[in-house]
Amino acid sequence: MIENQDTVKPRHPWWVDLCLVVAGVGCDWYFAFMWFFGKHSCWSVPVLRGMVLTGMLCALIAIVADRAKWREAVQIFFALSWGLCGYMMIDRG
Repeated sequence: MIENQDTVKPRHPWWVDLCLVVAGVGCDWYFAFMWFFGKHSCWSVPVLRGMVLTGMLCALIAIVADRAKWREAVQIFFALSWGLCGYMMIDRG
């Protein structure tokens, strides 16, 4: 038994992390697609390559920033991806 119940943080379910990763990858795809908008189709090689590189960069920053605490790194990954997506929406407005 845990003696001090006040210091225990409730953990969210695993599917929330999965949803954040999927949404983050979707944001990275949107960022890459809008970057090449008008030049390439939705699923062309440059768009997919841009999505993978953007996703890897966001994941690397999230892991290094949080020092391998995976649940928090997933949230940082989503925040970075969402921020890039928002930047592209404002820029292309």
